[in-house]
Amino acid sequence: MWASRNVMLSETMPSIHVPVLLREIVSVLRDNNCSRILDATLGGGGYSRAALDIHSKNRVWAIDRDPYAISRASIFANMYNGRFQAISDSRRGFSFRSPGPLDMRMDPAIDTSAEEILHWSSERQLEKIFSEYGEEQYSARIAHAIVEHRKTLPLRDTLELANLVQRVVPIKNSKDGKGFIHPATRIFQALRIAVNDELGQIRDGLSNALSRLEPGGILLVVSFHALEDALVKEFGKFGAKGTAFIRSVSFLDNLLEDVLGAPITPKADEIEQNRKSRSGKLRVFRKNKIT
Repeated sequence: MWASRNVMLSETMPSIHVPVLLREIVSVLRDNNCSRILDATLGGGGYSRAALDIHSKNRVWAIDRDPYAISRASIFANMYNGRFQAISDSRRGFSFRSPGPLDMRMDPAIDTSAEEILHWSSERQLEKIFSEYGEEQYSARIAHAIVEHRKTLPLRDTLELANLVQRVVPIKNSKDGKGFIHPATRIFQALRIAVNDELGQIRDGLSNALSRLEPGGILLVVSFHALEDALVKEFGKFGAKGTAFIRSVSFLDNLLEDVLGAPITPKADEIEQNRKSRSGKLRVFRKNKIT
């Protein structure tokens, strides 16, 4: 997302919406007197609503690749008197805890669904997707199991895929010792990234955000896994050093300042209330005035 006095907030993963690191984001918006905000991943609207509640003069513009999220945004327009959701549910195929179509497209206009990737990709292609985008230790084993399964029957829904993965991959305990990490977590992450070209979208989004941000404006980015955070961290370093983040964009020296120096992560009480928040990281950058 960006906001201005102005600021931009960007959350990189849709979910059943409980805003992650909301207290910290609200604090940044308040401290920087941000009154014009662009929420670049509207989703369920949690960040937009919080930004509007900070001050009666705040205005929020919101965008999302998911047209369903945009169609629901009229609720906020009415609630906030003209000042102003990528809903993740089983119907969209993002959940491995309930049956749903193997879709995972944030934008229905995208040609290829997760089901098509699983059905038509070779074993080697699947292994590469799971390894590169999911950083999955057992990518070869899972890819082989999928190819063997589809020789008899195609995978029909998300729960069936999750159960298949669970049969061939050992369950891992979470790092904090609370609960366990479902074996299908990284596979669903990998498929979602592949279907939606998420890493490419992040690169483009960050570069476009910087080019449109006013001098003095703030860019806030929430990432949810190591691949995303690495891109955001790289963006911050390159923006500060004047190095090209992507070939078509070059930054002037000291154009971007890393406000925090290190990412903010959720506190224990937030993780206790919302387990999905545990992997969240917030980085904050300021666009400097170049004279």
